[in-house]
Amino acid sequence: MKIKIKTNLWTGPLCVAVAVVAWFLIYDQIPELAQDSITVNARLFPQIFAVLIGALGMLLIFLSLVLHREAIREVTVTEELRVLAYFAIIALFCALISLIGFLPAALLFAAGSLAYFGDRNVWHYAAVIVAVLVVYFGFSYGLNVKF
Repeated sequence: MKIKIKTNLWTGPLCVAVAVVAWFLIYDQIPELAQDSITVNARLFPQIFAVLIGALGMLLIFLSLVLHREAIREVTVTEELRVLAYFAIIALFCALISLIGFLPAALLFAAGSLAYFGDRNVWHYAAVIVAVLVVYFGFSYGLNVKF
């Protein structure tokens, strides 16, 4: 089954929604320092990107509704279901981080991703495991990040 999608009309509102959610998450996730009287702080660049994403989303909506500049893409439902299934795998990875810790969750996610996409090369699995270990130990011991 194939579905026709107007890309600007779908992407624009999605970008605006992501920007609004990101804007409120910035204030929730990045605390303001009590003595922070300068204008450049940890919130500045995420706020800039949230505003840019929202503005470009509104531009896409304008292009679609007012100027009628639209690209229509035809997608199959089976391809989109594969993408949604992978989003579920990513959500499972995020849930597993708090349950079993970052390192085992990342190893399972990396190997599971390769298996999901049908990779049978052993060297790819070895490279992914080494990459996860390098990231984990680099952040743990090099940057003193607590997982």
